[in-house]
Amino acid sequence: MLKTIKTPKSSIPTRTGKFIAIYNSKGGVGKTEISRNLAHRAIELRRPVVLFDVDSQKDSSTLMLPVGKVMQPEHFDFERSEFVLVTQNFADVRAYPERIIIADCPPQHESVELFSKVADFWIIPVGCDTQEVQHAIEVAKRVAQPFAFVLSRWDLDVEQSDEFISALFAVGKIFGSVLHQDNAVVAEARAKRLPIWDIDDELGEMFSNLADWVVGSQCSEHEDCFLNEDDLDELFGIQDFEDIRNRSRIRYE
Repeated sequence: MLKTIKTPKSSIPTRTGKFIAIYNSKGGVGKTEISRNLAHRAIELRRPVVLFDVDSQKDSSTLMLPVGKVMQPEHFDFERSEFVLVTQNFADVRAYPERIIIADCPPQHESVELFSKVADFWIIPVGCDTQEVQHAIEVAKRVAQPFAFVLSRWDLDVEQSDEFISALFAVGKIFGSVLHQDNAVVAEARAKRLPIWDIDDELGEMFSNLADWVVGSQCSEHEDCFLNEDDLDELFGIQDFEDIRNRSRIRYE
């Protein structure tokens, strides 16, 4: 459970850094990989960042530690002034109002209510699967702040891939880099606890593009970061997403 500490409003500093919530109510959609690689990129760019790992499995925390180390304290700063790792306790996040917060949110539905109070932007990773698309759209319709879908662990060879993309496109923005699934690359990066771009150039470029957009700019303001109708045609062969969506065998509302 997420622990909170009640503090007087006068003692809570005004946030000036971005708060990015990474969430889907469906597990296994790539939240951890996105979270930890965003944190790695922020460190490389020397942007002050907090990785707020609220997921019960604590994979983001573990994978940011050096090989052979395990997560023990709730608060760990790695002796690096630009990077702080926080788990569970939201009061600790408030201690860094000027930093970028990257929150790996738990999949429980109450996460939306909690983080809607503080998030500036939501990243909703979604895999090429009927249930994952349904969950992602459900989340998108509940969040109050701007959001973007990220096609994570995506397989364009799946028969319904065009249908899934059309359904997502009808609901909100889709980030332009498609994070193709490559289990071997991800497994090696995790084992070595390195960012994906240190292991594989092609997949690494896609993750670094996403990371640069999140930690290096105002996420919601850069329209060229998102897929448009021309991209759907060029990249996916989708010429009429509304027609595909209307003919869909699965309803997403």
